[in-house]
Amino acid sequence: MMLPGAVTLIPTFLIWNQLGLVGTNVPLWAGNLFGSAFYVFLLRQFFLGLPREPLLFFLGQRYFVQGISTTGSKG
Repeated sequence: MMLPGAVTLIPTFLIWNQLGLVGTNVPLWAGNLFGSAFYVFLLRQFFLGLPREPLLFFLGQRYFVQGISTTGSKG
């Protein structure tokens, strides 16, 4: 479930107030340090939309060019 930013504004303020960081610059950058659930959801959906076969083919070709098998040993 996704919530608008206005709904989480007061609980976020209360958390920063309990931590004693209200009035500092820390909440400006620490709040976005790990990203929001919305961006994690978008990134997950993007990766689910990518086809797996071309990616595995590309990785196999890279190992072949470097002379390494897919198990990671030279041979």
